Amino acid sequence: MNFYKIKFRKISLLFGFALAVFWLSISSFYRLTPIEFLKQSARIIAVPVYSYIYREDTKYVKDVTSKYWVGYPNILAESSFESWKRLQKTVPGFRLISYDIQGLNHYPIPFVYENPNAEYLQAFRAKYHLNSLIRDSHDEYDAMLRLGAWLGTRWDHGTDEVPGGNTVCDPVAVVEAGQHGAKFWCEIAAKTTVHAATALGWQARLVTASRDGYTWEHAAAEIWSNQFNKWFVMDTDFNVVYESSGVPLSAFELVHLGEKLQRSGQLKVRNIAPRKTSLPLVDLIPFYNYAHVDMRNDWCSRPLHRGSPAGGDTATWWTSRYHINELTAKRKVNNLTRFNWPVNSVAIYVISAKRLNNNQINFQIGLSGYSPIFKAFEIIIDSGNWQRLEGNKFDFTVLTGEHKILIRLLTTFGFIGPESKIVFSILE
Repeated sequence: MNFYKIKFRKISLLFGFALAVFWLSISSFYRLTPIEFLKQSARIIAVPVYSYIYREDTKYVKDVTSKYWVGYPNILAESSFESWKRLQKTVPGFRLISYDIQGLNHYPIPFVYENPNAEYLQAFRAKYHLNSLIRDSHDEYDAMLRLGAWLGTRWDHGTDEVPGGNTVCDPVAVVEAGQHGAKFWCEIAAKTTVHAATALGWQARLVTASRDGYTWEHAAAEIWSNQFNKWFVMDTDFNVVYESSGVPLSAFELVHLGEKLQRSGQLKVRNIAPRKTSLPLVDLIPFYNYAHVDMRNDWCSRPLHRGSPAGGDTATWWTSRYHINELTAKRKVNNLTRFNWPVNSVAIYVISAKRLNNNQINFQIGLSGYSPIFKAFEIIIDSGNWQRLEGNKFDFTVLTGEHKILIRLLTTFGFIGPESKIVFSILE
């Protein structure tokens, strides 16, 4: 009897030792202490439970984000490019010369945009005459930098209490407090920038940078540039943007290319306003070892329950420079095109093409775009001025020779999206 007790005790000790080693190993793998590992594990286990409880929130996101797809329905059987390539086989004499579609998502983007005319944003826009602030800008990028410079000089860096809370749902009160001496940290500057850009009709999002993926060390805004057809970081805490060859860089690019560009001297840190008195001169590139983006900016108009799948971990995309084994329910996205999904983009589909005679072909095309504040499509065939379209289809007939189609999207705030272009020729 004692023999079995001793043997059982030894087996128990060995099992316990093995379990402890495994626990320490796996927590070390995720760069967590055993206690932190338990907390993160519990958090991950809780995610699907809350996701089920608040599953209606997920449905809401799907319903809302599907409306950002505008115009002619995407042809699931083929892409825009394939629809044009197909003509080379089905229409005698047709040749596709070049295809330059400025990015269109072929996958769902679960990002919910705030309404630029939300009451608190209208108040922000009117109180500080934000439209007048950018009116005489040279171009869109200059306008965005002017907005950033203004925001970056409203207060010094600090940790004072934020009027209305950290979601900055009363940006007017935040700016007023700053002008009366209150000091706020990077997250407040970033969220205020997102609100200001949105109020002017630009798309913006919140990004958070970190060296280890667990400690949120710095927050900044990203704004979609129609001019450059990309997202870029606007940091109104340190009052900088990052450029390479004159093109502003996104958080994803800083994560994956920042160190390399810095070493080769190709990274320019451009000051958009004077440095804040309370902030030391800091190289922020090491902070961009990791970045995540909050997949919503409607924090003020759509409050969520704690644990809702429409907010928090399940509504966060992350990427990292080096291989980070993060124990998280957040979604890792290391694809540039997906993480930096294009906005205000247009694709051109061929609905039909028919040869009328030896010299003429009649086309019917469908236009499909992605924009949260879409107003209309505009088109140029070969030359002339932009023509506003009433719908999402367009019929035209061309003669033999080379031809060009230019398409762009107009937003309700008057901003013009990137141009898409197709060049083709027709032989007799």
